[in-house]
Amino acid sequence: RGETKNMLLKILRCLLFSVVASSPAPYSNVDPTTLGFQSLARGGDAAPTSLWGEFQGPLPTNSWWENIVLASGITASNNVFQSPYILTASTTQVRAFYPRILVVGNQVQDIFDDVNGFVGLTSAEAPTRSIKSFDDLSVTLQFGTAGKSMESPLVRGSPFISATYSGLTPKIVAPVAIFKMRVDGGNTTDPCKPGTTVTGQKFELDFLVTDSTWNIYASEPITFTCGSTTETSLTATEVSKSTTLQIALSNNCTFGNSLHCDLPKTPSNSSAYSALLDAHAGTAVVGGDVSWSVQRQGKLNGEGDTAKLQFQWRTQQLFEANPFSASSSSSALMCALPHHVQSFDTTTTAGLASADIGHRNLRGWNRLVAGDSWTATLTLPPISFQGNRPVPAERKQDILDALLNRGNSSDSNYNPPLNYQLGVGDTYFSAKMYAKQGRIALIADELGHPEVASAVAGRLGQYLQSWLNGTSGTTMLYDKSWGGFLSCGCQYDNCQGKCTPHCDNTFPSCPALSDPGMNFGNGYYNDHHFHYGYFLHAFAVVSKFDPSFLSKHKEQILLYARDFANPSNSDPFFPKFRHKDFYFGGSWAGGIPLAAGQAYYNGRNQESTSEAVNAYYGLSLLGLVLNNDAMLDIGRVLLATEIKAAQTYWHIPDSSDIYPEEMKPNKMVGILWSNLAQYQTWFGNQPYLVHGIQLLPVTPISESLMPKAFVQEQYPVFEKVCKGVGGCANTGWETMMVLDQAIVDSSAAWDAVKALPDHVFSSDDAAGNGNSRVGALHW
Repeated sequence: RGETKNMLLKILRCLLFSVVASSPAPYSNVDPTTLGFQSLARGGDAAPTSLWGEFQGPLPTNSWWENIVLASGITASNNVFQSPYILTASTTQVRAFYPRILVVGNQVQDIFDDVNGFVGLTSAEAPTRSIKSFDDLSVTLQFGTAGKSMESPLVRGSPFISATYSGLTPKIVAPVAIFKMRVDGGNTTDPCKPGTTVTGQKFELDFLVTDSTWNIYASEPITFTCGSTTETSLTATEVSKSTTLQIALSNNCTFGNSLHCDLPKTPSNSSAYSALLDAHAGTAVVGGDVSWSVQRQGKLNGEGDTAKLQFQWRTQQLFEANPFSASSSSSALMCALPHHVQSFDTTTTAGLASADIGHRNLRGWNRLVAGDSWTATLTLPPISFQGNRPVPAERKQDILDALLNRGNSSDSNYNPPLNYQLGVGDTYFSAKMYAKQGRIALIADELGHPEVASAVAGRLGQYLQSWLNGTSGTTMLYDKSWGGFLSCGCQYDNCQGKCTPHCDNTFPSCPALSDPGMNFGNGYYNDHHFHYGYFLHAFAVVSKFDPSFLSKHKEQILLYARDFANPSNSDPFFPKFRHKDFYFGGSWAGGIPLAAGQAYYNGRNQESTSEAVNAYYGLSLLGLVLNNDAMLDIGRVLLATEIKAAQTYWHIPDSSDIYPEEMKPNKMVGILWSNLAQYQTWFGNQPYLVHGIQLLPVTPISESLMPKAFVQEQYPVFEKVCKGVGGCANTGWETMMVLDQAIVDSSAAWDAVKALPDHVFSSDDAAGNGNSRVGALHW
């Protein structure tokens, strides 16, 4: 009887709790050109540069390190925020800078001294560079050729920057002279005199000009020849066939003169941190991969499901016995961001160093953690087309009136403008309005009017077909150079209302492929997840009501999903997870546009976290209608990571210590860059724009993004900068303020929504054209 009872308990646990590991296959491998879409290769500033080396498409377009392969790839504008360093690469060397935080007005920035503030790894032979490889957490630069090269992996979160030399001569450079040097922990020596040599495996370099100490570690004893007294130039002699160097900042306040110093004229004691570096210096981290497993608490897509996100660091052991530390470790030493530390499991948490050892930058306080793998646990939001709770009986009639009983203004009669019905125009506003129409259909169905829902969804399906069968007025095409699904661009014309809306241009005349300002930069890979997330939402709604739509257009629909959320390197046509930065957690909307011929100095950027969340919500809904459990799980994991990042780095509650105190009254970040956080938007500096763009669109998933506790702090700020303020009052931005209010005071917001004029929901209102009255009341 006891054995039977134990067996029943095991079966019950399996039914209630299941683990699904991730090894996602591509959604599809179908060639886009076989589905009725044109293709082309890119030229000019939109073509991949020679810095890609032998790599062919599909290529990353929005990765955290993208700047390093844009334009010339060698200026200060090509910097990448690796964390804790800002890195640049010339044609011959990798340079590591240590940033500091600067607050100016309504923005905070990681700044760095791009003249004097770096230590660099290079070789005496000065070969040229290209990309050797990349993965989920790193990119490796190769200088030279495979037989004679320096390879430098730039790995997210590594406090070491390394280079492995094969057949080339290692060299350490810096633009300022060494003030003092210690070799293998010995006595301090005077600066190197030209022609003198030093031999060892650990070199501590003190720089007076930058008030810093950098440690150089070598995989074997190495002899450097000093080359200058005005700058640093250490060139190795008599090296073996393969040698690895690692550099790491060990003190940013060596003499007490730096702006990094906690107290003026007071040097920092960094002995504990330096000892930690010594202990792990024998392990070079050369790459990393991200995977996950989903723990289900019962049925698929249930409340309380979690994902265990696994970060696996790939390492290279540099020597058998660590000569620098008696307490040496063969595990990786990495920097963890605040959202990591909040989510670590107990095993990973046990590897955290003392809380006072770390780095302060634009991502807050970065903790040091030892271990070749991390595990972070995230709660997965359940996915549903419907609202998160039943509509109260006393409010149902008002919502029905908005749906059915307002004459021509009834939302059941809503249609996008004629040009969007014909697929003529941009991919952002069109898709936003399609998704709006989809929400109206879903709410009609939830309120017990399936015939209305089917009619609304049926019209929507007709409008969407042209985007799927290659007949839209705006040509959609496949980019063979990068591997992406793009809009050709539409030079819109309706003869001032006297003719059918159309595009004056036809393929291969594609203005969006030469103008990064057109269609929000869709042709340059800006905002694809925003645009196509709205499309996926609309596709999923129509498919819910009409399964034949899905069966007829499945492969074409999947193109929109593959473009921004392809989960596998095995898809030969699209890069893996175009926008997602798994280390940072959030997504980067900025693609490959240049500013005056250069990469954007502040790196990657994203404005609307709510539209990024909507993108992965749309992917999850598509997974539901496809009965594709893997896609659903992928969507939920992408959602959970995006929400966690948004709540950590874009939301600024009183309890947050990410940003300096000057930023806290704002409560929101408008645009977050690699190196900059701004309280503004791309389209204006008014504070209400910041709050509004971080809310739209409002759907059932918005509750997961905007918790009540935070909105209680944030809503009063939004109300103050919007209510009665020109440009916000009586526009779609006021609608967003009212919907924000509903999270903390639904009764007052209910009355406010009912009082809003019709025009705030019109297609002409850029802020409100994704909202409907019925959707606002339902929310």
